[in-house]
Amino acid sequence: MLRSRAACASYRTDSTLVDRGISPGEVSELRVQVKLFATLRHFAPDGIGIGESFTVEVEEGWTVKELISHLNIPIDSAKLIMIEGVHQTLDFVLKDENATVAIFPPVGGGYR
Repeated sequence: MLRSRAACASYRTDSTLVDRGISPGEVSELRVQVKLFATLRHFAPDGIGIGESFTVEVEEGWTVKELISHLNIPIDSAKLIMIEGVHQTLDFVLKDENATVAIFPPVGGGYR
């Protein structure tokens, strides 16, 4: 299982938390299920098959952008984000235990 960064202060400042209405002493972890598609699959842990999700523990209050950064995925490589099947932005705050986060790369191609 992937773990969140060891200390919130090492990843973002306490003022960032306060700006979101979260006291640094109130931060807790939650688990989300991550599914990576197409060219992003190589960022998944070894042994994760096509269409399978994996668990990531994140700090409560993390955004999708912070999760993507934690997974070492370049931000411009994540173009479509779905949380529980609903399109979300990079600024969406993760707050639901075991929510499924699907991340898709830019899509190209097609028939003319």
